[in-house]
Amino acid sequence: MTSPSIGRLLNARHRELRDAIQSAIEASGFDDFRLAHQAIFAVLPGEGARIGQLASKAQLAKQTLTELIAHLAERGYVERVPDPADGRAQLVRRTLRGDEVDRVAQIAIAQVEGRWRRRLGKQRFDALRAALADLDFG
Repeated sequence: MTSPSIGRLLNARHRELRDAIQSAIEASGFDDFRLAHQAIFAVLPGEGARIGQLASKAQLAKQTLTELIAHLAERGYVERVPDPADGRAQLVRRTLRGDEVDRVAQIAIAQVEGRWRRRLGKQRFDALRAALADLDFG
């Protein structure tokens, strides 16, 4: 029997993490925050970013990202503010409501990583994290 590919193994762990985050967000009462919104929050820095930057980092079409941002803004998770570096441009940044969703997501991430650490042991978990970080070319 052939071992699963690394891609398949990584994808399974990504789905596990993504689903745990979404379950925690919904359990915290944020029932209008969708799975697709996680891609934005995963790349949205605290100081905010332009839509084009977010689209590139999230690997989404600018039009798709704009629609997702509109949904989040209408529900109070993000706001659009003038970019201090260029008054013609806008930054998207989290609101207090968005910060709360992000806090819930970070707790869920820590819980999943804790399960993985217990399963692998500290040394193997740390080696996995280091190896994946070494593959980060961005």
